Amino acid sequence: MTVLKDAIRQRGGDGEFRDWLFLALAEHRLGHADAAKDAATKARSCAKPTTVWDKAEFELLMAELDVAIPPQSN
Repeated sequence: MTVLKDAIRQRGGDGEFRDWLFLALAEHRLGHADAAKDAATKARSCAKPTTVWDKAEFELLMAELDVAIPPQSN
């Protein structure tokens, strides 16, 4: 988890989709519900797949994230 947080910090706190997604899953696994929800929200908001392969990876990873941490309904 330290490596993920360092990667996000090195990008000025912005991080990439994968950084936030894997951080959300790690926080969820450790039982840190609030931190997991925050990271999942950031993952969902910064995901912008541009290629067919990026889109396929995005859909696969988002499906796993949605099972572990369902999106909050507004």
